[in-house]
Amino acid sequence: MTSYDHIDKYIFNEKDMAGQHETYFKSLNNFFKVIEDKYKIKVVVSRHPKNKLNLKKFLKRPVYDYKSAELVKDSEFIICHQSLSMNYAILSCKPIFFIYTEQMLHRSTATNKLVKLIDLYGSKLNQPVFNIDKKFELPNMHNLIIDRYKYGKYKKEYLSLNSDKNFFSKEVILNNLKKL
Repeated sequence: MTSYDHIDKYIFNEKDMAGQHETYFKSLNNFFKVIEDKYKIKVVVSRHPKNKLNLKKFLKRPVYDYKSAELVKDSEFIICHQSLSMNYAILSCKPIFFIYTEQMLHRSTATNKLVKLIDLYGSKLNQPVFNIDKKFELPNMHNLIIDRYKYGKYKKEYLSLNSDKNFFSKEVILNNLKKL
């Protein structure tokens, strides 16, 4: 979220979170500590492929590259802002904690819109959304559930091809490449 390599300049044409390491990672570390203390589990981080920051320096937790699908499969739940990687959680039927920081809420119009998008995903999937800089109550582990109807609807609307035909994804990719 704070790496210049990670920020999509087509989305954030104004002040974004790039360079805001100190406050952002302090918020994340505090949240991760609350998670670890409550659930007696270790938080691990899957770094965005474009992020080149030394996240271990900031987070003091295991950081993995290119392992999102594998890490999600073996997780109790995932934590994210909003990300294409959340699709792994939806496909694996894992609970999701959507998070944002107070700074994201107030930094700029672009980051405020991102917070609204995070709220929208939480609502669409019936999953909790936390401002990790404010007081919040984590659910008990046995209350971490997914709304199978909403996950199924999301899969159908956003993760599958609306078609009556049966064919391999490689055919879809090949056909799209041919159109280029």
